[in-house]
Amino acid sequence: MWLLKPKHGLASGIAEELMSSYGRPDWASPTVTAAPGGYEVHVDTLAWGVTRMLRNLFADTGQADAAEATAKLLLQCT
Repeated sequence: MWLLKPKHGLASGIAEELMSSYGRPDWASPTVTAAPGGYEVHVDTLAWGVTRMLRNLFADTGQADAAEATAKLLLQCT
């Protein structure tokens, strides 16, 4: 399996649009695509997905409360 990355990063305006979009922009590649000999992971779209996942997690007050309670328990153990 090969991991490929582009030779150049995203322009700042494109990166800002990607990271602030709630929906995956039409121009963004799927996160993983088939490639000869393996798969290609599109790191920019992966970063968008992780950002969306974290935003959704932190927007869920039940999850945020549970995470805070877990953090407090972990801090007591140290």
